[in-house]
Amino acid sequence: MKLKKIASLMLAGVMAVSMLAGCNTASNGGNNGEGEGEGEGTTTTGYSVAFGEKVEKLSADVKAMDYVTFADNANDQAALEDALNNAGALQILGGTVSSTVSDANDIPDAIQADFEDAAKLNRYGINNGAGNVFNGTSTINRTTKVGSVYYVDGTVSMDKALDQLAARLNGLFATLQKDSTEDNDDVETWDFDYTISVSVVNKTSDVIDWYNGSVNVIAVTVTRTATAD
Repeated sequence: MKLKKIASLMLAGVMAVSMLAGCNTASNGGNNGEGEGEGEGTTTTGYSVAFGEKVEKLSADVKAMDYVTFADNANDQAALEDALNNAGALQILGGTVSSTVSDANDIPDAIQADFEDAAKLNRYGINNGAGNVFNGTSTINRTTKVGSVYYVDGTVSMDKALDQLAARLNGLFATLQKDSTEDNDDVETWDFDYTISVSVVNKTSDVIDWYNGSVNVIAVTVTRTATAD
C-alpha cells in the first residue's frame, strides 16, 4: 500500500511538471509569434512626421498652418530608390562625405534628373530663387510639386540630420500661402493645401582600401493642391 501511495504521488508530481512545462512552451511560442508578426512587412519610415514635429518646434508660423501636412509619400521613396539604383556612395558624392546635411550639388545630374522625373516634380528645388517655395500666382489652378535632394554621412543619426534640415527649411515653409489673394488680389482666388514629404535612402560604398562608408540621401518634396474658392 505504501509503495502504491508513493508511486501515485510521484506520478502526480511528474504530470504537474509536464503541465507547467507545456504552459511555458505555449506562452513562449505565442510571444515569439507576435514578435515575428510585428516586424514583418514594415516599410513606413515615419521620417516625414518626425521632420514636421521638428519644423513646428522651430516655427510657430508653420505650426499654425492647418493647411500644411507632413506625411510620407511611397512614390517619392520609390523614385529616390530608383534614381540611386546601382550607385554606391562614392559614385554619388565623388568621395566627399560630410557630417553636415548638404545640398546635392555633388550628386550627378543624371541622378537628380531621374528623381525629378520619377517623383513627377514640376520644378527641382524647394527654393524658387526668390526666397520662398511658390510665388502664389503661377500654376495656382493645378497641383504643383517641387523638391530637393540632400545628403549626409551615413554615421550621422537621422534624428540629427532632420534637426539640420528643419533649421534650414522652416523659414521657407513659413512662406507657404493659404490662398492666392495673399500675393495678388487681382487674380481668381484659390485655396491651397500642402503636403511635405521626406524620403531617405542609405547607400553603401564599394569596399576599397581608403574608404568604406555610407551616405544617407534625403529627398524633401512639397506638393501644393489648389481648390477654387
